[in-house]
Amino acid sequence: MPQQTVKMSPQLYARICGVLYAYILVAGTFAALFVRSKLVVSRDAAATAANIMAGESLFRLGFSAELLHLACDVAVAMLLYALLRPVDRHIALLAMKLHGDGYAIRLVFFGFACSSLGHLIFRSGYLPRTIGALMAVAGACYLVSSFAHFLHPATGAALFNAGILLPCFVAGLSLTLWLLVKGVNVAQWDGRFRQDVAAR
Repeated sequence: MPQQTVKMSPQLYARICGVLYAYILVAGTFAALFVRSKLVVSRDAAATAANIMAGESLFRLGFSAELLHLACDVAVAMLLYALLRPVDRHIALLAMKLHGDGYAIRLVFFGFACSSLGHLIFRSGYLPRTIGALMAVAGACYLVSSFAHFLHPATGAALFNAGILLPCFVAGLSLTLWLLVKGVNVAQWDGRFRQDVAAR
């Protein structure tokens, strides 16, 4: 029965995933550019605390937005697994697990998750290969940014200021808009689904 529900609903799943992904992009951008950047002072906990006290409403709004962001992220992970498991169930499950772990160890695992999703999307046949490639590039950018931050903070900051995460935003926005506007090629998805079921 669960298989039949997933089989009959790829377009609906794609639309819901697109809406949630759109919120994640907006909330994440808001929290990074308009909350943390205004409140957090690098290497100065006292100044950060003072900023939070002075901007309590902004802090609460950003915190609430990110809490909902995390809840949406769980739903997006499940929906993407349902959409992409006909391509490769094992990689799809790995991508969703890494996606969840990404918040524990920042963007390193998130970068691997994006790369895994890019691989699945590129191979799917029912989502554009271009978006798959963009997601793979986004994963690489996350990884480079994260390792630079850990290994040499000054270089990490320079890369961030140079816009190394811009491709990540472009990839996320592209996937979001495609899921919202186009969804998936249902005939191609159905063929992949049948192949997956037959292979079990």
